Amino acid sequence: MRGLKAKIKRMKKEAGRGTFRWFVLNTIEKEGSDNIESYISDVLTYGINGTVGALTYTSDIHKIFDRYYSDIEDIVDEVKEEFGEVENRYDLDVKTFYTFLAFEETVREIAEELGLDI
Repeated sequence: MRGLKAKIKRMKKEAGRGTFRWFVLNTIEKEGSDNIESYISDVLTYGINGTVGALTYTSDIHKIFDRYYSDIEDIVDEVKEEFGEVENRYDLDVKTFYTFLAFEETVREIAEELGLDI
């Protein structure tokens, strides 16, 4: 457990404050502090709704999207390049959909970097 916390802290430092990746790592560190691996697993298994407190209210999600717009767009473009067009199955507004997609993709990348088998 302690090893994961230390790795998350190191990754945050490398990401740099003000990046979307830093925001995701910070969210994992704060909301998953009791069990980081379980928190990451929950996000990747069940998605954002009900799992990520920082992404609960539409107004907060839109502020996050606006703040990290460039990073989020880059992540969404990479996902589209890899998988083709991504379907918005839940008919979410674009800011919410892209923020959720980018958050989940970033968590997936972090899980891989941490060597988690999820």
